[in-house]
Amino acid sequence: HSYDNDAGANWTQLPCSTSQLIRQLKMLQQCTTSIPIVCGECGPHNNGGLNVTDTASSAYWFVSALGDAARLGVSHFARQTLIGSHYGLVDNSDTDYGAPNPDFWVAVLFARLMGPQVLDIFTSGDNEKMSLYAHCSALNSSSIGLAFVNYDENLAVDLDLSNLIEGHNKEEWIFTTRALTSKDIFVNGKPIHRQAPEITLPVPRLSSGVSLHIPALSFGFVHFPTTVNALCSA
Repeated sequence: HSYDNDAGANWTQLPCSTSQLIRQLKMLQQCTTSIPIVCGECGPHNNGGLNVTDTASSAYWFVSALGDAARLGVSHFARQTLIGSHYGLVDNSDTDYGAPNPDFWVAVLFARLMGPQVLDIFTSGDNEKMSLYAHCSALNSSSIGLAFVNYDENLAVDLDLSNLIEGHNKEEWIFTTRALTSKDIFVNGKPIHRQAPEITLPVPRLSSGVSLHIPALSFGFVHFPTTVNALCSA
């Protein structure tokens, strides 16, 4: 079990909100290297907070939590919770009951795009508010899926991926929000509808080239359908 609380009520301090989970996993790694690590109940502490963990800020945390956990050997991550209180992936309020919260889409796309094989990746530079995760893709085990989070409110990031990919075609899901306390998010600049029957899986933007532009205060996923990475195809 892991209920992150290092950021207190301020979930904009995203490096802090995953540090508890990281400490726990590193301690477990010192105890065993042969037993699979499963996070059976993971999420914000004490039912989350109204207008905090049911808003866009939780999606930024969730990308970091899933990526950090996988990097440290967690094979299964059971998010607390699907629906209920203020930390559910689905809205539990009287007015929007059943509507997907922003971090719902993180759960969907991470599961669909990021396979179980984790790649060791790092970025050069001194941007401490940028995190990048790479896996062999769940769609095609020889290709690559990326997840990222940039919680710098002012600084965009341009990545050169030439050391990672051979193919140039990309499918991009880049999420932004007007405010971390909002439940409204955008994918590739288009609003995501929260009410049925308009709830559909966000459509990726197709692009090419070895560069990736990551806007300020964004998170997202990238799939390289034509890339064959030697580590993934082995």
